[in-house]
Amino acid sequence: MLPTEEVGSEKRSMADSQVPAVAPNLDCGILRRIDTVVPGQIGVAVVIGWMLHVLDQHTVCYTKAPLRVKIFIWLAWRKRLWTGDRRQRHGLVARESCFLCDAAVETCNHILFECSFALQVWNRVFTPLGLSRPSADGCVSVLEWWQRARSAWPSSVRKGGNSLLLLVMWMLWKERNARCFRGDFATADAVVSRVVSAASEWVSAGASALGALGCTIRE
Repeated sequence: MLPTEEVGSEKRSMADSQVPAVAPNLDCGILRRIDTVVPGQIGVAVVIGWMLHVLDQHTVCYTKAPLRVKIFIWLAWRKRLWTGDRRQRHGLVARESCFLCDAAVETCNHILFECSFALQVWNRVFTPLGLSRPSADGCVSVLEWWQRARSAWPSSVRKGGNSLLLLVMWMLWKERNARCFRGDFATADAVVSRVVSAASEWVSAGASALGALGCTIRE
């Protein structure tokens, strides 16, 4: 699996805004198995560039966020995260219900924008900023939900809002993993505190639009 670990606060983590060109003769068979690519089989930079180009170059490639967070979003959009539903499809041992709310089947979409716990976090982040949370009704992917959010926001906040969306989704996924692998449970307020702390690091690393949203997220 491609890495989705936490990102440090180094400035070099933001140096991924220059997306490499994709080789025109790239083997599509390899790309279809992109979540199992071993470094050395194909240029990692080329693979990452293709991933982000396919997702949406305007909403991902030019969003200020650590590269591994962009990869995480690509995997979430493609429903390639190892959530309960995917593990079951592959015949692996899995907990069916969501680790965050324990009330629904765990899917990528559910964890990131449908779960009741996730909605608490989104509301606590968006409300102080005056941003509307898009409806999840009928959304088939993370990308569609993201595009709904962008279309509902003023153009002046979309750049920073893009970074904020990735950041909150990343923190929700990390909280899910903390519960799954370590048995550590945090409240929605604690997750929001982590969002605030990480946002400060991202701004210091170059995500200036995130810091220019105009309001302070309340913890």
